[in-house]
Amino acid sequence: MSNLDKSTAQPHAEEMEMDDRKEMAGTAKDAQEMDRLGRQQELNRNFRFISILGFSSTAMSTWEIVLSSTLFGLLNGGLAGLVWGFFFVWMGYITVFASLAEMASM
Repeated sequence: MSNLDKSTAQPHAEEMEMDDRKEMAGTAKDAQEMDRLGRQQELNRNFRFISILGFSSTAMSTWEIVLSSTLFGLLNGGLAGLVWGFFFVWMGYITVFASLAEMASM
């Protein structure tokens, strides 16, 4: 590689990661906790009111969604149909996850 190629080459991934970490935002309490633990902040933690409201609304409504979605299965197939349905869907997801893991390991 010539000198010109070396000067225009992209920085290494580690150098880019360190630059990104310098831009991480957080509260003063976050900085104190990270210093106390002797760690460097890796994730950007900016939670606004609307994001916390959306997450809590989603978390609070999960039981209603599960109840309404399993109601049709209980009425049409009964408990056995619902259990076997969950089992077959679970097996399908396992095959998807296995293939994604194989592709990610390449």
